[in-house]
Amino acid sequence: LPRDVDLSVVQGKSGSRLSQDPASRRRRDRVLATIAAGIAFAVTWSVLSDPAALNSVAAEQVELTPSAHGKDIVTVILADFRGLDTAGEITVVGIAFVGIGTLLHRWRRA
Repeated sequence: LPRDVDLSVVQGKSGSRLSQDPASRRRRDRVLATIAAGIAFAVTWSVLSDPAALNSVAAEQVELTPSAHGKDIVTVILADFRGLDTAGEITVVGIAFVGIGTLLHRWRRA
């Protein structure tokens, strides 16, 4: 609050936390600011630190390629990890072939 405001009018009852002296409030604010700055520093440090190197799974995928009945790793990845996408693409191509076949069949009859 501004310094020219009468606290007894604003706070109603005496003994409220607003009646603390300004020096203790400044001390409290400094302590809270220091704690907040420490927490912000710790979070920033942990986010920006380099993550630990993880083991790659590429070698394991190359070893497992024959067991997935594929000739090469690319085919296995497309079939296993992108199978749904591949099935969607095959469906679109199949619908296109049915449409072309229907148009050609109608064109022959005419």
